[in-house]
Amino acid sequence: VYHADNDVCDQQVVNLEFETGQTATFSMIAFTNDVCLRKSRIFGTLGELECVGETSIKMQIFGEAPELVQFDGAPEGTYLPGHNGADLYLATTFFDAVRSGDGSKILSGPLESLESHEM
Repeated sequence: VYHADNDVCDQQVVNLEFETGQTATFSMIAFTNDVCLRKSRIFGTLGELECVGETSIKMQIFGEAPELVQFDGAPEGTYLPGHNGADLYLATTFFDAVRSGDGSKILSGPLESLESHEM
């Protein structure tokens, strides 16, 4: 990767101000000891959320006991490269739709996909 033309950012910080005056800061770091493990921490006035991987979210409302919400993860031993499997599912769904001629299998188009990433 160091000798390639990879120009993907390794770290970014984005400060946001919404129309209502609220502010948010988004920080993304590409390299950690936990390779390909997404971690998210969201801090608010009344509490915080912590997500590690795709199997749980810890919700902490300040002054109360934390609550852990568990989700079904990928089957044991499953390797899901590329956005934790999203790339695989996207490609599989697209090819299924093309093979069958059934465009209804594609649940969003480019505009909806872009809009879902906008702030």
